[in-house]
Amino acid sequence: MYVSDQKVARNIPIFALLVGPWLGVSQGIWGWVLDIALLFAVFEVGRVRGFRWTTLLLTLGYGIAVITAGGLINFENIGFLPWVGLLSVWGREHSWSQKSNLFWCLVLSGIIGVFSIIPVIQQGFVGSEAIQKLVNTMLDQYRQTGLLASLNQQGISETEIQASLQQTFQLLFLFVPGFAALGSIIEYSLARYLFTRWFTPKVKRLPISSFFRLPWYALWGVNLGIASYLIGDQWSWTILRIFGMNLMFIYAVIAFGIGCSIFLYNLRSPLLSGFIKAVLILMSFLYFQVTIISLILLGLFDLVLNFRRLPE
Repeated sequence: MYVSDQKVARNIPIFALLVGPWLGVSQGIWGWVLDIALLFAVFEVGRVRGFRWTTLLLTLGYGIAVITAGGLINFENIGFLPWVGLLSVWGREHSWSQKSNLFWCLVLSGIIGVFSIIPVIQQGFVGSEAIQKLVNTMLDQYRQTGLLASLNQQGISETEIQASLQQTFQLLFLFVPGFAALGSIIEYSLARYLFTRWFTPKVKRLPISSFFRLPWYALWGVNLGIASYLIGDQWSWTILRIFGMNLMFIYAVIAFGIGCSIFLYNLRSPLLSGFIKAVLILMSFLYFQVTIISLILLGLFDLVLNFRRLPE
């Protein structure tokens, strides 16, 4: 009975790769949960059977989904993030370091995230209908709650409020690609971390403060973002400027996450007393804006200085 249960457990990831995509397309339930479940399956099958078998099974799974749907699939309702897991499996078989493997998987995750919202990006960049609709919705809510009348009494006209809302939404629409990329990056990172925590030997498990580290050459992405923004702004190349803005935004969030990991890692140090740890936490909340900037810079410099002294 034990052997039978073990065989069933080994075949569950294979079953998930073959049936998961069809289930997500046919039932319209594709989302974070299914993406993470398929990533788990890719990691497990890749660890046991290797890159070729995992690629074959995942391809068959997506092929079944396309065939059963009659070849007509709305690609906005299908996720491609599980394919990033194949890159992780391939990198592990080719002896990539953990940080290099993670970096290139995050890059591919971000690209997939951006491509998944291309229709939304086009609506935001081409016309102002979506922005105007959001502005009108917000103004209606202000009227219903009485906030608009209160602002008018303070000397702020409806025209000024409308212009302010339009500027705000236009700015947010510029960062839609960045938010989409970060969504995929966070989703993949969560799946990878949970799989590492739950399905690897205890001696290899690392706390979350030691898990996320990127290679030094990841800094070139920051340089690319700054250069793209400056050149696009200088020569009025809107697409290049927006690309630079979003790339810097993505790096700022990732660097903030790494900075938080460094902060948590050092709080675990036995060299710091409980009083000092409490003071550090309190100061980080009292000077919140300074803390955010400091953590971002800390995360960027960690790419070359390795503050946590993690093994390469």
